[in-house]
Amino acid sequence: MGENGSLVVCTDRELLFHGIERMVQGSYPCELVPMGSVDFWLHGVATTRPECLVLDSEMQTAEVIRQARLWKPGVPVVVWQRANSTEASLHALELGASGVLHDSSRAEDIMACLKAIQEGHIWVPQSIAKASLEFQRYSLSPRESQVMSLVSQGLCNKEIAYAMGITEGTTKVYLSRMFDKLGVSDRYALALLGLRHHASSAEHPQSVFVHRPN
Repeated sequence: MGENGSLVVCTDRELLFHGIERMVQGSYPCELVPMGSVDFWLHGVATTRPECLVLDSEMQTAEVIRQARLWKPGVPVVVWQRANSTEASLHALELGASGVLHDSSRAEDIMACLKAIQEGHIWVPQSIAKASLEFQRYSLSPRESQVMSLVSQGLCNKEIAYAMGITEGTTKVYLSRMFDKLGVSDRYALALLGLRHHASSAEHPQSVFVHRPN
């Protein structure tokens, strides 16, 4: 089944597998799991906890991510796309992917993605961060910025409350205020804003940019 710390690549494209294997050579051992064997691998009795599951996007992405969360909890999923599509990338992140890569990703992109998810972050291609040209800027308090970051990591209200040392009720108040402030209707939309916020945080550490199409 592969060793702990391995990179499990689920694809029928052997060229893709060998390309990834070459790019991460010396950093991660790689294991190939053909598409037709993914269910068997996920439901397997092996106790191994791979570093990451790389999922070819031609597969039934939503179902595989759900199964991975159930049978391999804590293992991040990176969706590998055949084209660099902003819409498809956002959809993959909405499904719960920890990162998105594509056929034209460079070796440094792959290593940056793996490093980010190892540290508990979401990895977003620059194309997504720069896709929307018109944004409205909002100032966030440090605590609001922390809430947004934790939501983007997929934490539930109880987990956010524990991480911040507040009550679950206070967490709900933060979320409600942020929904109103940023003009979003649910935590999934807030998480996507959080991903963009993370991508631009080096330049604007306590600002979030919301796309407002004309």
